[in-house]
Amino acid sequence: MKKKVLILASHPQPFVNLFPAASCEVSMTDSVIRARQIMSGKGADLVVIAHPLEGSSALEAAGELSGAVEGGLLLFGIYEKSCGI
Repeated sequence: MKKKVLILASHPQPFVNLFPAASCEVSMTDSVIRARQIMSGKGADLVVIAHPLEGSSALEAAGELSGAVEGGLLLFGIYEKSCGI
């Protein structure tokens, strides 16, 4: 049976490669509202949240979704460092 993985990120595509299609069913969204809908429907064994999210707080999203996760929740902080050239 495939594990259900939900990726909540402004740019979710890079995270997909972490989960092999043979063993994982991956859902991707950049919307906290859509993530809640996915969790209330089919749920997830693992939720991956990448900060920052556009228009939402990743920490608030983690708090909202953590109660419905069957396995675990990973929260990534992704920061871009600008160089003053």
